[in-house]
Amino acid sequence: MIETRLSIRVDRRIGTISPRLYGHFAEHLGRCCYDGLRLGAAALPVEVTHSQAMPGSETSIVTGNASSTGSSVTVSFVNRHHDQAASVRVNVAGTQQATRAQLLTADSPRVVNSMQAPDRVALSPLNVNADGAGQWRVELPPHSLATVPFS
Repeated sequence: MIETRLSIRVDRRIGTISPRLYGHFAEHLGRCCYDGLRLGAAALPVEVTHSQAMPGSETSIVTGNASSTGSSVTVSFVNRHHDQAASVRVNVAGTQQATRAQLLTADSPRVVNSMQAPDRVALSPLNVNADGAGQWRVELPPHSLATVPFS
């Protein structure tokens, strides 16, 4: 299993998520514009403090992005490995609960949805476990995307 640690800098803003993302089909990605991608929200820096790199690359296997609106922080994680699960420990200072966490994945990275099988790649609930004050643990299956709102 791939062990990864991420730290979300809730005290630092790096920009604003543009409403111009609509019209680029982002609004069709499993309600990401409503529950994950927060248009007009403050983009927050994500520091990968421990991870493995993709084979032949310096890029982390597990990546993340984060945004905040008021008192909530939404973090999206991607496990890009095709056959290894990842255990992600994330530090989101000042958060007390994770709500409505969702996972987008399938049995294989080659699977696609079709008219005959529209739910082969589908959203499912995701367990997020407290791992200390402002610390959370998320288990990601291979080749998956997760979105977790924290408050």
